[in-house]
Amino acid sequence: MSVKTGIFSISLDFELHWGIFDNVDIKGKELYFDTTIELIPSILDKFTSNNIECTWATVGMLFNPDVSHIKSNFPEKLPSYTNAKFSTYRFIENELDESNERYYTAVDLIDKIKSAPGQEIGTHTYAHYYALEQGQNKDEFKADIKQSVKLAQGKGIALKSIVFPRNQVNWDYLDVCAETGINIIRVNPDKWAWKSTVKPLLLRKIFRTADCYVPLFNTTVGLNKLNKTNTNHFYLPASRFLKPVSGVKILNKMRLKRVLSEMTKAAKTNSYYHLWWHPHNFGNHPEEAMKELDIIISHYKNLEKEYGMLSLNMQNTYERLKN
Repeated sequence: MSVKTGIFSISLDFELHWGIFDNVDIKGKELYFDTTIELIPSILDKFTSNNIECTWATVGMLFNPDVSHIKSNFPEKLPSYTNAKFSTYRFIENELDESNERYYTAVDLIDKIKSAPGQEIGTHTYAHYYALEQGQNKDEFKADIKQSVKLAQGKGIALKSIVFPRNQVNWDYLDVCAETGINIIRVNPDKWAWKSTVKPLLLRKIFRTADCYVPLFNTTVGLNKLNKTNTNHFYLPASRFLKPVSGVKILNKMRLKRVLSEMTKAAKTNSYYHLWWHPHNFGNHPEEAMKELDIIISHYKNLEKEYGMLSLNMQNTYERLKN
């Protein structure tokens, strides 16, 4: 059955400190992540009360109830990165402070997400695995994914979608995902500025950033152009990263206007629009960030009413379009 309406998808890279452990020390960031943890139920409430679906791409280590379980739930093989700083296991053994346990486990939040209508729990790999970094290999990635699947199954969750950390999609690893039942992949926009995610050229970074404020690229995708040719994999391109609120009001207005106009275009042209961010991106300016989310949701509700736009998580987008 053809779909003659636009689709609005949201995915959140749910990682807490696991997402930036290799770049940012937790010391001095406690308030930032405490705010994040407090905001997640509020974000969830806004979604459910407005029938907004979302995929929460969750780092598998957050499924552990405490640090002792994290340490006892290592996969069979660990990533052998050339640069050891990328290894969560090195961090766990040498730097993880058990008094900061709340930044590395999230069982209660996962339970809330699981029980909320329209919310999908996907995977962000088990250990925030960098699939394009030097040194690691396919067998190590497979051990990582199997561990995520195992812990999710322990909570009655069947993982179907994956978001690769740092958007490092390794196309050679997708058969590993399919073997474990994960066949829906968030990929980067099919634009030259997003071709490299490991060490992108400065010019690409500049154009990516500029496109958040002024229309340089078309980020909506016609539903008939979404990849549906491979029976094992289904690609859903990200459209826009919702950059964090900054202290520059005019830039915030431009950034939000860009998102709203893209949503409108998708609704009018029966296209796919995929917005994503990390919950911790709301940590520095929570009130302003939540107000922006209200505006985005309100705009979607208007598009739903006027054009019949649908809010679908990644799995439900796949289910609707696969035929």
